Amino acid sequence: MEAVERPRANPLLLYFACLLAGTLAVIFFYPITLEDAYITFHYSHAFAVGDGIGTWNVGQPPVEGFSSSLWMFLIGFGEKVGLSPFFVSKLAGYLSYALTSLLFLVASLRERNESALAENFEQPLFLAAIISALYIPLLYYSMTGMEVTFVCVQVAATLLTPFLWRSNGIRAIWSSLLALSLVFTRPEGIVIAVLVNGYWLYAFRRKSRWPAFAIASAVAMLAAMTAYRLHHFGELVPNTYFAKATGGTLSHRLLLGMRYVRHFFIAVAPFTIVFALGLVAAARRKFTLSLHVFLLGFFALYAFYILKVGGDPETAFPFSRQFAHIAPIWILYLTVTLALLVPDQRKALIFAVGLIALTDLETIATRHALLFPRQEKLLTEYGPFKLEPPSPFYAWLRQFAAPDALSSVALAGQWPFYVPGNYIDNLGLNDSYIAKHGHLQLTSGIVDSKSDMGYVMSRHPQFIDGYISGQKIVDGQCPLENNDRSQMIDEMKADPIFQKDYVFVKNAPYGDLDRALFMRGDVAAKYPDKLIVVPVTATSLYRTDCPFH
Repeated sequence: MEAVERPRANPLLLYFACLLAGTLAVIFFYPITLEDAYITFHYSHAFAVGDGIGTWNVGQPPVEGFSSSLWMFLIGFGEKVGLSPFFVSKLAGYLSYALTSLLFLVASLRERNESALAENFEQPLFLAAIISALYIPLLYYSMTGMEVTFVCVQVAATLLTPFLWRSNGIRAIWSSLLALSLVFTRPEGIVIAVLVNGYWLYAFRRKSRWPAFAIASAVAMLAAMTAYRLHHFGELVPNTYFAKATGGTLSHRLLLGMRYVRHFFIAVAPFTIVFALGLVAAARRKFTLSLHVFLLGFFALYAFYILKVGGDPETAFPFSRQFAHIAPIWILYLTVTLALLVPDQRKALIFAVGLIALTDLETIATRHALLFPRQEKLLTEYGPFKLEPPSPFYAWLRQFAAPDALSSVALAGQWPFYVPGNYIDNLGLNDSYIAKHGHLQLTSGIVDSKSDMGYVMSRHPQFIDGYISGQKIVDGQCPLENNDRSQMIDEMKADPIFQKDYVFVKNAPYGDLDRALFMRGDVAAKYPDKLIVVPVTATSLYRTDCPFH
């Protein structure tokens, strides 16, 4: 009897060991939920309790301040059946991360039996499964409450359609459903769906036109969403577009975009070397439109898109979130390049494992302060699978905030989520007026830095999140040093309504949340036994050695 050859035994064991390692690492990130995730939770809750779609403040016109419609509805439907937004978002985030990697594995196994294209991609797909299982940003974002890995798995499923299925009918249905989902999930989903399926339409032009159904579905979904958006919100694009992608100069956004793109390529330096070698390999092939060249072209176009819009503030979205959205694209480009450079499968596997290990070690070494101290503290205090508790600051504030109180906040995630009331988002993501008419701070390295504190003060909010350090004001120090929202603070300082009608709360629990709390004087006067306040003009904020920027 002939011995049965098992060429995939060891690699498969290695793969599942990598997936297990990634799953265990996810536990480490479980306690953390990013600030902006709470914004989606806010809209999901309004939908779940029947206040409507896009309700930021009950009784006021809706605003599309969430970045992912499908993600918002998913969390909202979960709340309707009694599931917390934390549970739904983290479970969906983890499953999306795991499925992204598993789709590459399944595609690789399907390629072993029958090639979908003229060239066999079994090895690159398997290497992509390994890398996506261990890439730290995907592990991190799977637990943040954000939709990053949810987008990622849809990109992977769209890209891998011909490798996963051999029936053109199933391909048409699968890719069409994914196109609908992608457009419903992210504003750039239409571009991803059209470009990827456009390439497959070219690649299968002599055999089938199944990608045409996906492209038509994407366009139809965009048209339907635009019509609904115009009817319900009165706009053709989301409010987040006005807040983040309009105003200022092209040179300013290009500068921010260059910093963002450069930061990504430096953060994945081992990968970047292979990216560059892949460009050389494509040039030697005279850029013939193969899958390798398409992936390179898509990656380059996406980088140029990031240059145009300016990227994201890394303080809010670490680890180059925008590039994590399309990780399957550039990971497969990376592994196809690696397979071209290292034809021997075993050596290519060793190189791939080495690359992801070096990249993750670089991430840990350069972002240790972000990755570890907070998580280690939470795991030590509360144990695994325990969420970070809300700051006691919010519980303290609730005793003064009536359900209809109007507050002005830059911290527009947790604050409105934990303290019921009506809110003005100082940065405009959830306020249509500031998003359209606010002033962009051109000296800041942050994209969403629009503000209009004159407009905010004209609405006489009862509470104001000062953005600056409250403890420094209590200690008599200038709170404006190294502030990346100096324009917003200066507008507030200079406003006569603020100077006349507002007081600084000295005894707020700044040890729990160091955000200066300013309160309207008539509201503070109702709690003489609970609050220690001083006029804002009597604080260190107005000292002569604490000047305007």
